[in-house]
Amino acid sequence: MTHDTTEAGAPADNAVRRLVGELERYAGWLGKDAQSARLRTSVRGLARAVDNGDDPLSTFRMVQAHLSRLSAGGVTPLLRRTMRNLRAEIGVPSL
Repeated sequence: MTHDTTEAGAPADNAVRRLVGELERYAGWLGKDAQSARLRTSVRGLARAVDNGDDPLSTFRMVQAHLSRLSAGGVTPLLRRTMRNLRAEIGVPSL
């Protein structure tokens, strides 16, 4: 579901920040292996881009690439669902 951005950008910004916060929470639940650490780092980069008002496209793609390398199971389905919702919210075309 996509929300139109108001003049101040509030509805879209709030939804994006909420989804990025969910990603950060779920990424924190991952294990201590190297691939999980890479995903956590890329999610932090995405959060910084959103907080700074930067274009999140490149960091979004980095998170997506790291997420695609995680094995299925555990928290991975939550991360993938949240990424799909975030993709729709910020208007990133399908990969």
